[in-house]
Amino acid sequence: MSETAYDQAHFQLDSPPMDLPVGFGIVTACNPMGVTVEASVNEDLDRDLGLSLLRRGIPHFRVTGGSRDMSHAEPGYGCAVDLERIVELGRQWNQEAVFWVQEDQLFLVSCTDSKHEEPLGSFRERLI
Repeated sequence: MSETAYDQAHFQLDSPPMDLPVGFGIVTACNPMGVTVEASVNEDLDRDLGLSLLRRGIPHFRVTGGSRDMSHAEPGYGCAVDLERIVELGRQWNQEAVFWVQEDQLFLVSCTDSKHEEPLGSFRERLI
């Protein structure tokens, strides 16, 4: 993967769990396949993703990813699932990539080639 906005992503945790899971994924439903859509469409997609996670019983918490100054931000969810499952969720919601966090190490994982994991450094250092 080339340098993209994904590589520069920072994160806000709206209501983090007391302790973050050792391993978790971050997925959004916004802007499917990297195509910018209207805010109302993103709101509907985000709501539907949240409801889908609830129906499936997937433990999750709100994570917003975006630029350092959050001038561009996409709401999403941190999900306490394994890497395979977060990539599957990304594919289901037409995302190019998802984030994976393992013991504070952040990775960008392609949804088309889940074996491609790009290390991005410390997750905690990207928290706003």
